[in-house]
Amino acid sequence: MEKSILPAFKKAKVQKILARDLIRYFNNEEKNGVGQYAVEKRHRCIRSLFRYATTFEYIQKDISLDVPKPKVKPRKKDYYDEEEIAKVFTIIKDVPIHQRLIITLALTGSLRRGEILAIDMDKDIDFENSTIHIRRSLQKTKDHGLRIKGTKTEEDRTITLDPLTMKEIYEYRKIRKREIMKIRDEYKGFESHNGEHLDLLFANIDGTPYSPHSVSQFWSRIVKRFNLKKISFHDLRHSSASYLLLQGLSMKAIQERLGHKDIATTMNLLYTHVSPKIDSDAGNAFLKIRN
Repeated sequence: MEKSILPAFKKAKVQKILARDLIRYFNNEEKNGVGQYAVEKRHRCIRSLFRYATTFEYIQKDISLDVPKPKVKPRKKDYYDEEEIAKVFTIIKDVPIHQRLIITLALTGSLRRGEILAIDMDKDIDFENSTIHIRRSLQKTKDHGLRIKGTKTEEDRTITLDPLTMKEIYEYRKIRKREIMKIRDEYKGFESHNGEHLDLLFANIDGTPYSPHSVSQFWSRIVKRFNLKKISFHDLRHSSASYLLLQGLSMKAIQERLGHKDIATTMNLLYTHVSPKIDSDAGNAFLKIRN
């Protein structure tokens, strides 16, 4: 709004802006090389503004409805197949333990980056039942800096992990506890947006959070160092979901593990990269009744 929309329209009143003015604005943005996703985001922003103005009767007609929505080609998501995931688990044995565990949780737990960084080492981990309670997410914004609030969907979920992953978490948690004991009074911990004190499993030695961007950075370095196929850290979560689908888990079970509100979101995610094996199985499905 501040960097693009307001400068383009300067001091124009909403009541005076016409549909052709908006169309001219979007055409200029595209000519100036603004990316399709940025243009589409600005379209949504303007639509929201005019919807608000109509609701509160600043204008009689929402002229933004007459402005065609910019066409956006969906980003092609990439992912790792079973063999590539196995390779990841092999190579991360040689990286620092906190990085290894963060990657492991993205894969075995299908977790978002911010969810991993917001795990409290005492309140959220249940070693007896091999579960982690996911109820927060770490975010970094221009206005608020680092802050911990609810999950993306504002809903809690509990995920079960395999014994090997839980053992690794248990051993790493002991390391964190020893680190904290060494600095004692210098330890700060962190507070969530509602004032809850947190002792984060993955954090700086004084308990302050890692930046979410630092996770993406170390993952990029690992990809380059070990010559892995280039995918984003978030796509490890997609790789996890695809692997679970191959193992025969139901779409509903995968939806709940991913923390999606709508199963359509899970289906759209998985069907954008149906693995060759699934397609092969579908292609051969009728052989047994044709022979």
